[in-house]
This record gives sequence, C-alpha cells and structure tokens, in this order.
Amino acid sequence: MKHILIVAALSLALWLAIPQNASADTSDDYCTSFNALWTGADRVHSENITGEGVKLAMIDSGVDYTHPDLADAYAGGWDFVNHDSDPMDDNGHGTICAGMACAALGDESQLVGMAPGVELYALKTIDASGSGYIEDIAGAVSWAVAHGIDVITIEITCAANRTLETQLQKAWDAGVIIVAGAGNDNGGVDIDRTTYPAAYDTVIAVGNVDWYDKWAGSSTGPWVEVCAYGKDMYTTELGGGYTVQSGSSLTAPVVAGLACLMIQAHPEWTNQQIRDQICATAKDVEAEGRDWLTGYGIIDAWAACGLPEAPYVPPPPEPPPTDPDLPYPEPEPEPPPIPEPPPILEPEPLPPEPIPEPIIEPEPVIEPALPPFPTVVPIPLVIEWPKHVEIGVPLKRLPQEFDEPPVTQPVAEETSTLLPVWALLSIGGSVGLGGTVLLVSRLKK
Repeated sequence: MKHILIVAALSLALWLAIPQNASADTSDDYCTSFNALWTGADRVHSENITGEGVKLAMIDSGVDYTHPDLADAYAGGWDFVNHDSDPMDDNGHGTICAGMACAALGDESQLVGMAPGVELYALKTIDASGSGYIEDIAGAVSWAVAHGIDVITIEITCAANRTLETQLQKAWDAGVIIVAGAGNDNGGVDIDRTTYPAAYDTVIAVGNVDWYDKWAGSSTGPWVEVCAYGKDMYTTELGGGYTVQSGSSLTAPVVAGLACLMIQAHPEWTNQQIRDQICATAKDVEAEGRDWLTGYGIIDAWAACGLPEAPYVPPPPEPPPTDPDLPYPEPEPEPPPIPEPPPILEPEPLPPEPIPEPIIEPEPVIEPALPPFPTVVPIPLVIEWPKHVEIGVPLKRLPQEFDEPPVTQPVAEETSTLLPVWALLSIGGSVGLGGTVLLVSRLKK
C-alpha cells in the first residue's frame, strides 16, 4: 500500500509539471519517464524511432522477463551463474536497470524507457547476493559479439582485468557500442575515482545528475564521458512492480537506449560516429566544457538522433516529497516584476551656430609708378670777376682824414675765367657753401 501511495503522489505531481513543449503524442506513460521527457526521447518516439530491430544486451543480474513493461522487449539471453539459458533476475538490480532502457510504450504501461522497441537480451553474471566473477563478465561480452548484439550496457563495477579489457576491445572492433555506469564512489572536481569497466577506452562512461542538472555523487575522473538523470528515478522492479532508485546504474541503460535509437535512425553510422554524436550534442553542465563530474554533459536524444528543429526543454519540475504523508511543497511565489527603467530623455538639439560672414579683404592700392627721375644736365656758371678788385686785398674804407687820392698801382690785366660749379665747391673747402667764397683769379701777364 505504501508503494502505491508513493507512485500515485509522484505521478500526479509530475503530470502537472510536464513541459509545455512536449510532443502532442505524449501520453500518461511519460508522466514518470523522466529521462525520456527531459532528454527529448519522447519526441523521438513520436517520429516512430523506438529502437525497433536493434539488439541490446544487458550484463547484470538478469531480468524479470515476466514484468508487464519488460515482457514484450525480452528476446532471450544466458545465465553465466547457473550456466543455463534462463537469465531470470533473483537480485533485482538488473530489472531496475532494464526499465530505464526499454520499458514498454503502451496503454497498460506506467513507464517508458529510452528505447521501448529494442530486442532485450539478459546476460546474468551476478547472483542473488550481488556477487559475481570478472571472467563471467568477459564471457558475456564475448557471447554478445557472437550473437550479433548492437549495444552492450554494463551496470557492474570491478577491478581492472586484462581478459575483460581484451574482450571489450574485440567487441568495439566488431562495431559494438559499449556503455557502462561510472559507479557511485563520489569523488570531486579534481579527484580521480577510476572505475572499471567504465574507464576503458572502448567504453562510454556515464555519470549521474539530479533533477536540477547537478552532479549527483557518481564516480569522477577524466574518463567520464557523458551523464544522464539518475537521482530518484521511477523504474521497474521484481514481481511486476515499480520503485524509485538512484545511482549511475540507472544512467548507463539510458545512454545505451539512446544509442539504440540512433542506430535505427542512422543505420549507416559506425560505433565511433554514434559515440562522437552523443558527446557533441550533450548539454554542458557544471564546469564549462568537459569536466570530471559530468563529462561533456547531459545527453540530448533529439539532437543526437540528428532530428531537425530540436525544441527547447525547460528545467525539470520540483521533486515530490519522499514521504507520501507530507503535503506537496507549495511552489515558491514568483518574484515581483522588475520595474521598467524610466525612458531616457534625449536632450533638445542646440540651435545651429551662426555662420560667420565672409571677411572681404580690401583690394590692395597700387600706387602709380613714378616717372623716371629726369637726367640733370649741368649748366655752366659764368662768374665775372670785377676789375677793380685786387686779389688778396680785403675791401676796407679809408679814414675820413685821408682825402688824398689813393695811389694807383699798376694793375695787371685781368681776364675772366669760367669755373664749373664742382670747382667752386672744391675751392670753398672747409668754409662751406654758406661762408665767404675766395675768388681766385688767374693773372694774365
């Protein structure tokens, strides 16, 4: 009765929180099919891609092939513990993992796996107590290759083993895709918790995230390749029932189911191409780029299958309480809307600056050219010397008491001489033009 109440509360809460952009064909089956919803596998199914015709081998504790959600997928297998062809699960772990990979899609089912149309082969290597041998795991890998298996998923961790590594390499070389859970040894951002067979180069190692896309305690290291949802997942259990479980054992079959979808969608792709496509289309979480916690990120089934116009998937809804007697938590109130900032007023434009009037330079005044200075022609100056003046005797007045006539001296005959002006200037000497000019006469005898 307790399990029924848990399932009812969980189904109701998740049905109310189904993403609005889910496929129109989404039915009640996807209410609890978290990985199918959040990775876009439900929309892949709506394109009639369910893994039909692809062979999936699960190496675990066997499968309860009588479960209503697993019976149609079961196609056979082998029991390596009891050495027979009846791999019935007597531990429960294999049945839990099988529901994540290939639970049926139909009106009677309560869960849809990632690839509900695959052919499931159960290879039992774990007994009822949860123990087994590495040699049996290696034998199961060899059996899968011999029977034409397309995808192998291993939900078991063990120590490194050369025989197992060799068989895994042979399977990879044969074109088989191999997926394994990273384990649940916790670890950290820079802590290497190497776990086998997930850490082998031929294996896709899958980590674990919770409902909020956060790392959920799976083993860590540089070998972790991708991750899927593996915290509080709803899945199948022994006896035809359902349960909620956690761990990387739930994520490995999810990625293996995705590989089956891709094989149906692109049968020409090689195992390396499918592996690269899964990593290239993963949604990056935690640290940017590939990290030790979640590898390249959470798988995206729609994008990995190469389908066009992959719609956006919103974050997962709030998980319900683990105790059915507790009321479902009230949703947090939406934050008040952020007020719009006031409009930015643009400043009024400034008036245009006046255009200065052009400065008109006055035309230069051109003075008329002066006529050439006239040539001065010297004019000879004629000076007549008085005949009654004796050269060298200054003129003076005789006293009144002398009334005697002056003694007449014989005067030599004088003649006038024409002197040019420059000669007069030379004769003037230091007395200047304004002083007394001494007249020079040339006596003619």
